[in-house]
Amino acid sequence: MKTMSSVFMSSLLLTLAACGGDSSSSNSPSRNQLLVTEGGTYEARLLSLNEHLAGDVHGKLQLKVTGDDMNVQVRVNGAPSGTTHFQSIHMSDSCPTLSMDANNDGIIDGREGAQAFGDIAVPLDMGNKVFPSSDAAGNYKYEQTRSVAKMMGDLKLKSGFGFQGKQVVVYGVPESVTLPDSVSGNFGLSKHAAIPIACGTIIKISDGSHHDGGKY
Repeated sequence: MKTMSSVFMSSLLLTLAACGGDSSSSNSPSRNQLLVTEGGTYEARLLSLNEHLAGDVHGKLQLKVTGDDMNVQVRVNGAPSGTTHFQSIHMSDSCPTLSMDANNDGIIDGREGAQAFGDIAVPLDMGNKVFPSSDAAGNYKYEQTRSVAKMMGDLKLKSGFGFQGKQVVVYGVPESVTLPDSVSGNFGLSKHAAIPIACGTIIKISDGSHHDGGKY
């Protein structure tokens, strides 16, 4: 998995560098930079994709931005057991449906899914290049807190983005799952690792610190 993670991050950084926006310097933060640092609490309900391959995967993301601190908690249940699951926040505004299955093989693969959820904005390894693995029951919990400014610097983002309306995607089925040759990988991942198994849209539920969603 170390090799796969390395390939994934290299591919991601190239993608982000290519779409980072205007590189001109300014003493004032852009509107997008203000959006990414806007405080508040965000949530996304994760619903299953490719259920015939991965099972009834479901869960929740909670994201809190307080000043320069970004805390992310993810809980996933029902995922394929004993599998490393790449997870990320994506740029676009919808989760995929079977209408994205361009080759009609009954599977939304990584390349087809990206038609809906777009490029990766933030990989939820939070800079550690370590992604969570599900336990024997197919469950995992993930939490990390990180500086927003450091995250943007590490990912070579030249402009920010708002979390509202973005997509959270969880990936990965075991190598033991038989996939047809028509299935494609994406983002530098193998076709098994790039199968999207859950997706949810981020919504803002609170503007400040008065709402306390707690740990879950």
